[in-house]
Amino acid sequence: FAASLAALAVAVAPQYLGITGYYSMNAFDLVAWALLALLVTRLLATDDDRLWLPFGLVAGLGMQNKMSPLFFCAGLAVALPFTPLRRHLLRPRLWLGAALALLLFAPNVVWQARNGWPTAEFIANATAHKNVAFAPADFLKAQVGEIHPLNLPLWLLGLAALLLGPLRRFRALGIVYLVALGIMIALHGKPYYLGPAFPALLAAGAVMVERWL
Repeated sequence: FAASLAALAVAVAPQYLGITGYYSMNAFDLVAWALLALLVTRLLATDDDRLWLPFGLVAGLGMQNKMSPLFFCAGLAVALPFTPLRRHLLRPRLWLGAALALLLFAPNVVWQARNGWPTAEFIANATAHKNVAFAPADFLKAQVGEIHPLNLPLWLLGLAALLLGPLRRFRALGIVYLVALGIMIALHGKPYYLGPAFPALLAAGAVMVERWL
């Protein structure tokens, strides 16, 4: 039931219906974030540090598609000290996974450096001349519309369950969302940039609904 409810919630989200209706990097970004969330969930459930290598693979390839998996990794870095994954900081496979991600992303960085950092210039120009500077409340309001108002109780329930409730074993996913949210607001990002963070919250909310039923 939880899997079906989570799938339905994702399927009706206006943002996902929009960005997956044509060929662009944004559709693949959803897949990358979902795979990263799945791998983190498995890491927390099994403590199998071999999963850091596929995590690095997905993160590296995801950043070749679009740089937003950096926000997931930033959130996970913040989350590590507050989860059982902090034990992995002393294990080599975590660092091997990070090295693999950096190795896969390195061609992008080299190209950027050789061409005057065009992505940084693009972001600066978009921030200065194109993107609307949302106030935090307006940014969150936009999320409600883009993920669908009827999904609001579900992802709020999932976030609460991850941070403080029965699913706090997987708290890292909730922290990833909060860190990514803070970065997006600080950088005046477009509301849809945060879209890939919501499937994990919707899934957590669906698990809670299933438990209550």
